[in-house]
Amino acid sequence: MFAHIFNLVEIYYIYYRRGGPVLAESTIHDLLSLGIVLRDDHDEPFWKEAASFKGRHALSLPDAFCLNLGRRLKGTVVTTDHGEFDPLVPHGYCSIFVIR
Repeated sequence: MFAHIFNLVEIYYIYYRRGGPVLAESTIHDLLSLGIVLRDDHDEPFWKEAASFKGRHALSLPDAFCLNLGRRLKGTVVTTDHGEFDPLVPHGYCSIFVIR
């Protein structure tokens, strides 16, 4: 079984740009209704490790948090972003599944 980690921050702002707050809220609601678990346990060691990923690699800050959550949970990051995540696969931080 894989723990799929979705980057809700990026999903929210992308759908906000596409259709405003109603579409963004609806999209998040749809994901949560599928069983995606929203997490808010970002303690100091967690955010520092995420920041260190950002410092070492060319990726967005939300993606750094997503990567670190995947690592912490020993889960799988599910993303469509080949550009940011493909270079991370050889490092073995966590399982990364790129769709599309």
